[in-house]
Amino acid sequence: MSSNRTRTNFFRSLFKTIFRHSNNSNKPQKRKMAPVVETFSRGRRHRSTLVEVLETRALLATVTWDGGAGTFNWFDANNWDTNAVPTTADDAVIPDLSGTPTIALNATTTVNSITSAERIAFSVGTITINNAGSFLGGLDLSSGTLSSNGSLVTPVGTTNSWSGGTLGRSGTSTVVDNAGTWSFSGAASRNLQNATFNNTGTFSQVAGQLVVNTSAFNNQSGSTYSVSGSPSSPFLTTLSGSVNNAGLLTCSTTAISIGGTFSNTGTVQTTAPGTNLTIPGGNSHSGTFDATNGTITFGTGATNFNTGTTFSAGGTGAFSFNTGGANYNFNDDISITHAGFSAGNIVVAATKTLTVTGTGNTLSAAVIAGSGQVRNTGTVTLTGASSPSISGTFSNAGTFNHTAALSIGVTGHVINELGAQYLITANTGGLNVSGGSTSGIQNLGTIQRTAGTGTFNFNASVVGTPTIENDGVVDLQTGTATWQGASDSTHNGSFLLSNSTTLTFSSGTQSFGTGSTISGQGTAVFNASTAFNISDDVTFSSRVTISGGTVVAASTKTLTLSDVVDFQSGAINGTGTVVLSGTGNVAGASVPALGVSNFTLTGTMNHSGTASWGVTGNFGITGTGQYLITASTGGLNVSGGATSSIRNQGLIRRTAGAGNFNFVASIAGTPTVENDGTVEIQSGTATWQGASDSTHNGTFDLSSGTTLTFTNGTQSFGTGAGIIGAGSATFSSGISNFTGAGTYSAAINATGATLNFSDNNTLQGALTVSSGGITVSSAKTLSLAATTHSWNAGGTLSGAGTLQVAATGTFVINPNGAGLALQTILSNLGTINVTTAGAINMSGAGTISNAGLIDLKNPAATLTNGGIITNTSSGTLRKSTATGTVTLGRVDNSGTIDVQTGTLSMNQGGVWTGGTYTVSSGALLQTTLTGGSWTWSGTMTGSGAGQMKHLGGNIAIAGSGVTWAFAPGFFTYGATTTVSGQPVTVPATKGATFDLNGGTVTVSSTFNVA
Repeated sequence: MSSNRTRTNFFRSLFKTIFRHSNNSNKPQKRKMAPVVETFSRGRRHRSTLVEVLETRALLATVTWDGGAGTFNWFDANNWDTNAVPTTADDAVIPDLSGTPTIALNATTTVNSITSAERIAFSVGTITINNAGSFLGGLDLSSGTLSSNGSLVTPVGTTNSWSGGTLGRSGTSTVVDNAGTWSFSGAASRNLQNATFNNTGTFSQVAGQLVVNTSAFNNQSGSTYSVSGSPSSPFLTTLSGSVNNAGLLTCSTTAISIGGTFSNTGTVQTTAPGTNLTIPGGNSHSGTFDATNGTITFGTGATNFNTGTTFSAGGTGAFSFNTGGANYNFNDDISITHAGFSAGNIVVAATKTLTVTGTGNTLSAAVIAGSGQVRNTGTVTLTGASSPSISGTFSNAGTFNHTAALSIGVTGHVINELGAQYLITANTGGLNVSGGSTSGIQNLGTIQRTAGTGTFNFNASVVGTPTIENDGVVDLQTGTATWQGASDSTHNGSFLLSNSTTLTFSSGTQSFGTGSTISGQGTAVFNASTAFNISDDVTFSSRVTISGGTVVAASTKTLTLSDVVDFQSGAINGTGTVVLSGTGNVAGASVPALGVSNFTLTGTMNHSGTASWGVTGNFGITGTGQYLITASTGGLNVSGGATSSIRNQGLIRRTAGAGNFNFVASIAGTPTVENDGTVEIQSGTATWQGASDSTHNGTFDLSSGTTLTFTNGTQSFGTGAGIIGAGSATFSSGISNFTGAGTYSAAINATGATLNFSDNNTLQGALTVSSGGITVSSAKTLSLAATTHSWNAGGTLSGAGTLQVAATGTFVINPNGAGLALQTILSNLGTINVTTAGAINMSGAGTISNAGLIDLKNPAATLTNGGIITNTSSGTLRKSTATGTVTLGRVDNSGTIDVQTGTLSMNQGGVWTGGTYTVSSGALLQTTLTGGSWTWSGTMTGSGAGQMKHLGGNIAIAGSGVTWAFAPGFFTYGATTTVSGQPVTVPATKGATFDLNGGTVTVSSTFNVA
């Protein structure tokens, strides 16, 4: 065994002293030596022989190798000092021999024990050691079975080989205590049967398979189990046995595994690139797994990683959890690096954390479960073709690379921590939360998509009430994404949308709180049955499309939309404010309903679609706001009662569209719709419908061919108000109050409304009244100037003020049988034409003051009921055009009365202070009294081939008398007439002949014929 002579002499001296063995060549029959007893007396040692046994070996005997056969075969009897092969009752001893021989034990045998200083080779049969075996020179097991009921010791310094055969067998309790080196080679399987192998040295396996059957292999602290070469897989397996590693199990070969029951409290290490060591499941570990290079894979079953478990990796090292259905239980705070979670359940115990560190970590079809959390502080990449799921908590504090087109199913929680990055390069995929109120996704760091053109989904299913919220940054640089909620998910972070990207918010309830923004050149879409709550002052500076759901602004809070906004459907509600400072588009057939307390336009709204806004809140257009209309139809409809309104302080302009655009305040409640800025109707028609006192202090500018209709409710035109342009304004119903002084150049049509003028106003455009009425307040004047104005039907002209036809104006009255109730002052400086049948019924303050021309063109017209027509010296009262009789009430005349055809009859008297009376041939100017009285004075000049006839009643001559400068035969009487008072003078040039015409004249005054 060894050339060390000191060791050799030690063993030889030991054996000679114990057994008094002589190495003579005659090999006499050995006898069992009697025990020797030594006693000591007075310093001397005495030796005496007590017993000497001469019978055959019935007791245990020590049989010592003396090499007498000259061979190294165990079964050569002469190699033993008894010249007999040791048997079951013998303790076989092989001392240290010269050289390095190997003793061949190659047949079935049983001995009580073996102590060998030289190597023993076991190759055939069943070798049974009833007690212990001490192999000081090492052993080789290549076949057969080696077993014992004691300990088989291979001490430090020994080298041992196991290339075949079995250690232990049924019915024995073999224990192998190795402190040396075991070399495991050969392709055949080797069994550890009903045995315990305690390795405190080195166990080196390069081939084959070790089967631990109803046994235990204990790789103890400080020991090494080294696997290399080409062993079978599994290289180490158990059958109702166990492998316990408390030392170092190191592997440098390719795809191999351990099978069965394996527990690691020491270190399992892979050292070579390409190594893949599979650790069986169903076991518990509290040691170290070191993938210096290569991969350590954990197999099926339930694997427990307990307190003390550590994972380390370097180079090409990695850890793989890849078995479907396996439970990988992490029962304490544990860190792992270079981990691949591709299948099975990663279960972290309550209050515990599995921390993933370093780079090269992957996640695919695994399930992250348990009440604890998996926390990534390194880099994790999503790979594979099957989606993982998270029923526990996954917290990312490092970098997560979502590269595969997979959707992660979340029934637990996903947290992207502050400073962390969730990087998306997949074409599709997502994070889908569906675990009810206990599940959710929260982003505190950065979610960034840099590649992929498809749709990535951040989805909280509507099952239960999970949350999905952003309190960090979501940076969408490419493709499209959806953010779908099912609960009240509050976003306090930023959404950055690059050009051509779209992020769609839908479903559930989502809130945008403190610090929340949406910005960039992409588009944010709000749709579906979703409540979008604006819970703080928030600015959306990207393009926004509102196509569904409800945007709700909280009280005192403001949502500012500063870029392009496409309004399509849904609703905008709440008690706060929404400000559009960018550009809004209404392009379709529907728009969101505006129930928000304040919707404020400070930018531009382009209304090109046929939609009508439904406003139950307040729609305000500020001084910088522009509402530009190109739609054929559509409108702004207010119906929310006294708390709702439309108010324009900026610009409303319609430039295209031939249909009708409505600005409507519903008659339900008392909403207002008012203009304090500018409304320009350049195309088509529009309706401005009020239900309350809507005060306009702005301008309505109506282009040629356009019509703006005011209807319903009470509308007031205050200081600064104006209706201008070449178009027309129609007042069809309701009340319109003109409370401020102003000039209106557009045509005004009153078709049923009442127009109240409480200040001085001038209508430069044509006034056309077909029904309704006009009221002019006391001491105020409504002037009709510069064009032709018409009153085409019945109605009322009332008030204590004055309706004045300017010198350049023409007022055409067409009462059409319905009659005109004149209850104010009608002052004519221009022309009044009465063209159709019907009465002008003057009552109260109703008077007509004519300093221009009043032309009575219709024979059936009447001006009656106690009013006064005052025809001043510059005025002309004319009946022209048609035959028949026009009847007037009281007429005070100092101007011209011109009867060109038919009969002009006056029956309520009047005061005539001279004047000119022209009656054409065949015409008649007829005066009579059915009420009132006549007072004449001054010079009355009459001419024409017709007649002026007085048909009875008193004529009081006033002043200094009257001069009748009538043409001969011009003036006649047709009834009983009394002329009294001052003198009547008839110029001689006119003749002195009076035609009584059958009448009777009583003259109580002086009647002078000059």
